[in-house]
Amino acid sequence: MDWKTTPFAFYLSSISLVLAAVICFKTSKLHNKKPYHWAFFLTAATTVVWNASVLIAYLFYRNRMPQFVGMSFIGIIITPPALFLTAWYYANPDKPFRLRHLSVFLLPLFSALVAFTNQEHHLLLVNHSFYHKENTYGPYFAIHALYSFTLVFIALYLFFSFTRKSAGFISRQTKILLLGFSIPIIENLVITMQILPTNMLHNSIGFTISMVAVWYAIVAYDFLDVTPLAFHTVMDHISNGILILSRKNQIVNYNKYLLQMLGIKQVKENEWNIFDYTKRLGISRTTVIEAIMRAIKEQRTISAVRRFTSDSIDKYLEVQITPLFSGREHRGTVILLNDITELKKAIEELTHKNKEIEILNQQLKNLAETDSLTGAYNRRFFDEYYKIEAQRALSRNRFTNNPHASPDFGLAIIDIDNFKKINDSWGHLAGDEVLRTLVELIKANIFGRDVVCRYGGEEFAVIFTNTNEEGLTLAAEKIRIKIAETPFRIGSQEEPLYITVSIGIAFFDREYTEETLTELIAIADERLYCAKRTGKNRVIGRVAQS
Repeated sequence: MDWKTTPFAFYLSSISLVLAAVICFKTSKLHNKKPYHWAFFLTAATTVVWNASVLIAYLFYRNRMPQFVGMSFIGIIITPPALFLTAWYYANPDKPFRLRHLSVFLLPLFSALVAFTNQEHHLLLVNHSFYHKENTYGPYFAIHALYSFTLVFIALYLFFSFTRKSAGFISRQTKILLLGFSIPIIENLVITMQILPTNMLHNSIGFTISMVAVWYAIVAYDFLDVTPLAFHTVMDHISNGILILSRKNQIVNYNKYLLQMLGIKQVKENEWNIFDYTKRLGISRTTVIEAIMRAIKEQRTISAVRRFTSDSIDKYLEVQITPLFSGREHRGTVILLNDITELKKAIEELTHKNKEIEILNQQLKNLAETDSLTGAYNRRFFDEYYKIEAQRALSRNRFTNNPHASPDFGLAIIDIDNFKKINDSWGHLAGDEVLRTLVELIKANIFGRDVVCRYGGEEFAVIFTNTNEEGLTLAAEKIRIKIAETPFRIGSQEEPLYITVSIGIAFFDREYTEETLTELIAIADERLYCAKRTGKNRVIGRVAQS
């Protein structure tokens, strides 16, 4: 072979063969390969075969092409379905592999059989030459070409549609792949339609460019390596800011909402390092590294609420840092940002403005939300105030930095023992007087912020705040003892009346959620009936009785 007269296309084909082989090797070394990894590997592998067959044809078979139909077509036949599966799995990362997906290879395998037996029937090629202008196509060639180009154009559409709905570096990566795979398609259309004088060496020139584009996507964007499968599924649906970092804390990907949240137009390619941005937001490099290293060391998600300030934003963000592992090897980190500025301000205002609560109480009283007989708040007030205090405790529980901090919210339900006998023996007016006196005794033995409500009949509910579970139990026990020791004076009766009460208590702890807040009432009510069943005149709660 005269190297001085060897066409430049030969060198391009050789480069393409080497690049495709390197990409095959790199893809084969990936851990926990997903379906689109394997499809991409098959695409690169068939490209190797394609380039190799072209080079072999140039070196040894230029004058004996009719005997080389099978080998020269094997890469051309298998590459389109492999490319289609790559695009389909890439655009649908949540779809698992199924054997039926391999049905796209049925017609190409039949085409391969036709190619290898072409000398017998000439259905694919009547005349096969190294130079495309000299080729004469058989009737089956139209079926092969139509099927192949249909799969390729569908693959390009999948890449294009995925690009439109993606953001960040995933979008850039997909655009590179879309461009890379478009060039050889255009080239092969020109070759198939014999528009220009070309030969078999030109078949792989476009794929040389394609492999360079894919190679750049692999190196620059860590393609098929760091970005987790789940990210593709939720990226377009989540209303939180998402930031994905490589193991070296370089920005690998982000979503559009993150840019809006941080007041950034785009992440510049020369500022991929996460510290370029956290510095602007008032967060030191050391703080970020320590948080990421802690998440990696503990292999779990860690959360924190931080205030981010810069020229463009002043927000409170809940930050969740989640390390990504492949086996035991750390592969990258996902940072999730949730804007809680308004909620944070609301909590701070609610915590520091007791006067607003007093005004609310007064407004509720003005709306006739007190029980006319006893002066206690009525059931309607209880329902509203319970929601307010339960939400406050839930918010405090969620945003406190101390996992052992008490939500300081509890409930006691009090029921008069044998109240029907009082009404039967002393009359209903006496019963009413007992209820009024009982409320006065309860109010005298609780703090001003605690609230007494008539829950129903002779049942009363007390909402306790600013106390822990032990304090709640002691307060309930104090009320029980005080009532049992107090003589009730009924009208002109000289003989005093002594009564007892049963009390069930429940304390809001860190396990409660938005959906289970009402269970607190049910628990207190159940413990009240437990006190009734076990002898009355007692307090039932989790903390031991004193």
